[in-house]
Amino acid sequence: MIRTLSKGEIKMYTNAVQMKTVKKILAKAVPLIIEHEYQGIILCEGDENSIDMSLYSAIYPNYYVSPVGGCTDVIPIQRSLKRRAYGIPVYGIIDRDSLSKSNIRRYQQEGIYCTKLPFIENIISSPEIVQIICEENQVIPDNRYGDVSEVLMKLLCKKLVYALPINIDVEDEKEVSSVTVRFEKKDGTVIEKKVDPSNVMYVYRDKAVANETARILGINGKRKYYEFFKKCLDDPKLAPKILKSVSRYVPEIPG
Repeated sequence: MIRTLSKGEIKMYTNAVQMKTVKKILAKAVPLIIEHEYQGIILCEGDENSIDMSLYSAIYPNYYVSPVGGCTDVIPIQRSLKRRAYGIPVYGIIDRDSLSKSNIRRYQQEGIYCTKLPFIENIISSPEIVQIICEENQVIPDNRYGDVSEVLMKLLCKKLVYALPINIDVEDEKEVSSVTVRFEKKDGTVIEKKVDPSNVMYVYRDKAVANETARILGINGKRKYYEFFKKCLDDPKLAPKILKSVSRYVPEIPG
């Protein structure tokens, strides 16, 4: 008979796994920092094969970058490492996701920074990267980012129509040029968000957009697109262009 673990048991197990990760990172990073190969530690989401790891290692070459899972892993592990790293700078980078501005500021005070995109994977849908990938993949770049933006708007519109528990009749999502979400409080305060092709990439929280971007660029699926992007990061000619382009979407780490 399989017994379901209690919340307390799950927490104990999670803490044990995270502590094991902390010890592993310290064992690898501290000797390298002492030898002046790195000046600190950056924790990020993902694993050793993720875009997070490839991108942040290239953007922050002076730091030992270690992927530790998800946002809920980065935050406690970073806090634990800071207590044990004896003066070594330890930072965390997490996807912005749906975090409020107040939470972003609070985490930043602890040394945990957020991307300027909902998910760092969405970086491959940015206009700068689309242009670079088009040129490298020998795809005509004319208005390709316009195609990507249009697809994102269509996906957003379709998801809203099906997710909201109210009837909204949108006959053709392709004809939608913007979406406005508006809340009005009892005291008259209005909270409003308008999404259009100029900002959809910054607010649309869905990693599936990579599939659509890949298709538009003539690449078969997001997995191959990720692989292609990582190869471009290893290319000495393309890497500087990519890193310069993505710098506006990632946080500035002190030092």
